[in-house]
Amino acid sequence: MLCVSIVYGIHYAERSIIVAGLGVPELLIILVIVVVLFGASRLSGIGNALGGSIREFKKAVRDDESTEAKLDQAEKTDKQI
Repeated sequence: MLCVSIVYGIHYAERSIIVAGLGVPELLIILVIVVVLFGASRLSGIGNALGGSIREFKKAVRDDESTEAKLDQAEKTDKQI
């Protein structure tokens, strides 16, 4: 979202990050609370697990797309025969 404000007669453009109605200060406070509750080492493990899950999901999607493409190619070949 691009917000244009006039402050003391000076125009400037400010980009603000809003996620579900939360701004940057709120997100930073939530981050600090999460780090205090779980600890940095545990968050690192959670991040590694999440990253592995995302990689596995992307790999499954790619494999599914390549299988679908092969089936489409086989169908086209069958139609030609």
